[in-house]
Amino acid sequence: MTNKPDVVQIKMDKSFNPQALAPTKAFQVRVGENKTVIVYNHIQ
Repeated sequence: MTNKPDVVQIKMDKSFNPQALAPTKAFQVRVGENKTVIVYNHIQ
C-alpha cells in the first residue's frame, strides 16, 4: 500500500486577482460514514 497525502495544496500564479474576498464553499463530498471533504475556492 502506498502512502497518500491527507492534504493537497494547489498554488497559482501571484498575478491572479481573485474576485471573492472571503473563502466560499465550492463543494462538499462525503467519503465515509463519518468523513466529509469540503473544498473552498479561496486563493491567496
